Amino acid sequence: MSKWEQIAKHWHMMAATVKGQWDKLTDADLSFIGGKQDLLVMKLQERYGLHQDDAAHQAFQWATNLPDSAITHSLSLASDRPTTEPGHALPPMLASAATPATLAPPALVK
Repeated sequence: MSKWEQIAKHWHMMAATVKGQWDKLTDADLSFIGGKQDLLVMKLQERYGLHQDDAAHQAFQWATNLPDSAITHSLSLASDRPTTEPGHALPPMLASAATPATLAPPALVK
């Protein structure tokens, strides 16, 4: 998997890294970009007034110099968060409280 494929796959977990590099990018910009290199280049042009070639060079350099550990670190931080998504176990502390009765919606009162 190429570096950009890794970045795109885990884009939502890399916001702090991206904003650390380009602080003029907003949360809305990051959401719009969604890990797509061409959209990052476009937003760099908009926010920083760069020529397309310069913005593309910055994006390329950032991705090239981004250590694999930065992506791995983003993944490990995300895996530390509790989740209730199907196929993901709850932490033991929460699992004991998550019985079918506690997860069921409350009964409607007539």
